Amino acid sequence: TLTVITLDHNEIGSAGAQYLSDALLNNATLGKLSMVRNKSDSCAILEVIVDLHSNPTMTTLTIYDKKIEEKNAQQLGNTLRNKTCLTSLDLVNNQINNRILQYFANALKTHADLRSLSFNNNQIGDEGVQYIVDILESHKKITSLSLDNNGITDQGAQYLSEIIKTNRTLEKMYLEKNQCAASETVCRIRNGNTLSKIDLRNTHVPDIDLQCISQFLIRNTTVTAIDLTNRGIGNTGAQYLADLLRVNSNIIKLLLGSNRISDEGAKYLADVLQNNATILEIDLSRNASGYAAVLGASIQLRNNREVTYLNLENSKIDSQNVQLLAAALIDNQIFNRLSLHGNESSLCTLVEIFLTAPPDQVRTELNVAEKRIGDDEVQFLVDVLTNNTTIINIDLAKNNIGVDGAKYMSDLLQNDKTLLTLNLESNEVGDEGTNYLANGLRNNIVLLIENSAYNLVTIHL
Repeated sequence: TLTVITLDHNEIGSAGAQYLSDALLNNATLGKLSMVRNKSDSCAILEVIVDLHSNPTMTTLTIYDKKIEEKNAQQLGNTLRNKTCLTSLDLVNNQINNRILQYFANALKTHADLRSLSFNNNQIGDEGVQYIVDILESHKKITSLSLDNNGITDQGAQYLSEIIKTNRTLEKMYLEKNQCAASETVCRIRNGNTLSKIDLRNTHVPDIDLQCISQFLIRNTTVTAIDLTNRGIGNTGAQYLADLLRVNSNIIKLLLGSNRISDEGAKYLADVLQNNATILEIDLSRNASGYAAVLGASIQLRNNREVTYLNLENSKIDSQNVQLLAAALIDNQIFNRLSLHGNESSLCTLVEIFLTAPPDQVRTELNVAEKRIGDDEVQFLVDVLTNNTTIINIDLAKNNIGVDGAKYMSDLLQNDKTLLTLNLESNEVGDEGTNYLANGLRNNIVLLIENSAYNLVTIHL
């Protein structure tokens, strides 16, 4: 009786493999078929089918880097359906789509001891995830599931999140290079993994995944840091995180920079953070709201007296919000570096300058020419310089200073005995503004005002 057939290196294609398959379908004596290095991957699949027939106790089935076509999957599925002993199925990089996956899902119903599934680098998509969920629901011994790089999106993430809530056996889930990598983290948290940091930066986190993460972290005592930078998180996600922070006092680091959180989401966080003294590092910069950025900075400054630097560039911070930031920083003696470039308000320029003076240097000059400084910014400047004893030169040339700005500056000039030079070239103070400046100078004998070229009114004082 023929028990071994060797057909290596024979240029056999899919048609030849099909001829052999038809001939060997009911062969009960063949123990081994070798078809190495032929033209079609169907040859390798046929080898596996023969192995399954000849080895009824096979527990591990592995097929790598082959193109499993639908007819191959159907043949494999029929063979597996008559077996019951698989504990591990590893089908990596075989171009398996959701239609092909269905054959395996149906065939695995008889394998009650299945513990590990891997379909990495295939094309099962969201619809294929439904078949995976069906397998998990009927196989309560599966502890490891690997679905890396399968085109899974938010919908598939929702299917996985739902099964994680009810399946208590699954210990490890691998979902890299999908849009649902957060489900992997949810699984680790759920199983009591001694995870101390959640790092999900720079990949998409659907709201459903963030909701699951928050729910499973409510009673978690090991995770102290969460990094969700650049994850597309909006107001709904911010609300889930606020709910988490309301009951979990172990989080000391929360990074939410470069997301889509607006004023609404920031307010959810503000409500819970106003009494939170635990968080030492929080980043809400570069969101849809300047208020969010300033909120994060203010909470961090309040809770952590060792903070010396904040980067709030391109964070949509307006004049109102930057004044809140200034109020949080004004009495901080340690802080020495603030970056506010690319924000909406030109007041940010002044705040950055005044709040980042090197501690070992005395600032004597203030050059903010051509910085879009307007009347509101001048008002802030005057307030800051009320007790000035060091700055002797101020350059405000080529800005947008009008009558109100001149009036504010007049209040400063009446009492400031340190300032020597004030350059207001190319602004719009006009006659009325000049009058205010003149009144401010009546008691100031040390100041030279440069207000000459390109003003609506040219004066020499």
